[in-house]
Amino acid sequence: MKRQLTSGVFYTVFFLLFIAGGVIANLGIVPFRPVYACLPIALLVPFYGIKFDSRALAFFGLSAVIIISGLVNDSSLEEIALFFRYVLISYSMYYLVNVYVNENNLTKITNLVFTLGMWQLPLVVFQRFSYDWVSRFFAVTVIPVDFNVGTFYVDSTTGPFLIGLILILLFDKSNTYHIKNRNLKIVWYTATVFLTNSFISQLMLIGIFGFYLFRVFTLKTIVRFSLAALGVMTVFFLLGWTDDWIAWVSSAIGQATLSERGSFETFSQGGYSRSAAVLYYLEQPLSFLGDGPSRYYDPVAQSYEVGNRGQLFTFYSEVGIFGLIAGYWVLYSIASKRFISLTRMEFIFFLVTVGLTATTNVLSGADKMLAYCLLLKIQSGIQPDESLQESRQEYRLRKNFHRQAYSAL
Repeated sequence: MKRQLTSGVFYTVFFLLFIAGGVIANLGIVPFRPVYACLPIALLVPFYGIKFDSRALAFFGLSAVIIISGLVNDSSLEEIALFFRYVLISYSMYYLVNVYVNENNLTKITNLVFTLGMWQLPLVVFQRFSYDWVSRFFAVTVIPVDFNVGTFYVDSTTGPFLIGLILILLFDKSNTYHIKNRNLKIVWYTATVFLTNSFISQLMLIGIFGFYLFRVFTLKTIVRFSLAALGVMTVFFLLGWTDDWIAWVSSAIGQATLSERGSFETFSQGGYSRSAAVLYYLEQPLSFLGDGPSRYYDPVAQSYEVGNRGQLFTFYSEVGIFGLIAGYWVLYSIASKRFISLTRMEFIFFLVTVGLTATTNVLSGADKMLAYCLLLKIQSGIQPDESLQESRQEYRLRKNFHRQAYSAL
């Protein structure tokens, strides 16, 4: 019963966050937010308990900072409790992946995740062409820029999820040897990322490819990537998407470099203006404990007092630099299999996720945390079941043969 319950909870959460959540919310079938997917995980605690380790210590540290900030700033008990969503949501996703994913089911889950990634491109293309028709059936208002999300709830999850798959395919071949058509998948996932509206994901992906080319600098690799990039750009040009994308990128770069100062009035009234937010906080004295948990954002009403978009701004303004560091400590501890050091892959995953906090709330996003924990587990190198050991040996022998043959040329 324990194993069946755990499996049922995992796939229910996976289905809600990665496949059906956006449809349920947009059509108004039932009230849904990603946080609701955390509730079934409570059923597993009586069976597995709570383990106090280095990761639990990181969550405890974040909890302590939240409480201290609330006490120093005379925050209400409700405001403190609401801010604890960053602890409870992130820990629940880590807990679920930790108790369910193991060497017996990792290969099955890996194949499921990569297959899900392949679904996104046709769905994103369909969403781009069908907004005017499909949006008539929505029970909530969804603007076009927030519609190109594939099966996910928001594009701030679609992009990072696909980037994680690309990272694994580029840098972790030994642990995903059974994944076929690797190069095709990389091109497929890359095209999908550039069709979503997550500019930070696109910017990170360009940086990742740049790092990969620098690390594996061969003529074959350069030609392969150039042809793939040319193919993707050609398709975009033929579909008439390049002009809109270039205009959007120019605006985003202007905000990122602060050449577009944005509207302080918009920011002060709770509207989106990231460049104005950056300039505002740069002009303020350094804040160690912030102005108090939930001071500027009400997660129940989903209302902003100022335009803090992203975990970076929310944490700094509400729980200060100490809270910001504690939040990153949580992400770091989840990425590390050891207490201090990170492997190269773990560091890249952590660094990408830290970059995402500039635009989105990672720790309070159940879908983002599930993707983060699950992809880290996939790349961690858990040995697959014994039935696949022979195929793994065959893969290594074949790769060594191809490498030697290429060197001989």
